[in-house]
Amino acid sequence: MGLEADQQDVRFDFEGSLEFARTLWRLSDDLHVVGTWRRGAIERALRSWQGAHAVEFADRANDEIGTTAAVVEQLRNEAGAWALLWTQARELQNHRLRARAVDEERDSRSFGEWGVDKLTGSDDSNAEVAATPCLMTPQPPNFEDTNVEFRP
Repeated sequence: MGLEADQQDVRFDFEGSLEFARTLWRLSDDLHVVGTWRRGAIERALRSWQGAHAVEFADRANDEIGTTAAVVEQLRNEAGAWALLWTQARELQNHRLRARAVDEERDSRSFGEWGVDKLTGSDDSNAEVAATPCLMTPQPPNFEDTNVEFRP
């Protein structure tokens, strides 16, 4: 009922996408550490620096601090987006695996069962196959593989 078995597995690098998400998150952490150190160095420099060059330096430093924070946030958003894509691809793969199991259940029926299904308009093949598992999106910073794959 509403399931169509696609014989192709989902073409998605499940392991590679989570490794990429981890890498993006690690880069964001590294950039955050460097940005924090730079902010401290800037504040120390500005304490004893005065004049027009100090104002120009402060403006550039504020731009750098803001840009660094924005890049850190974007890297983390992208890491989360990869984890979400992983979840969506895994859900699609589980849907395909379950649809194949429903087709196998339907194809394994005897001629008598098939005839009863046709006469009554009832096909309970879908009900006889377990539901797909509920997936959790891998979470930062480790983006652990929740690896809940459908098993008929």
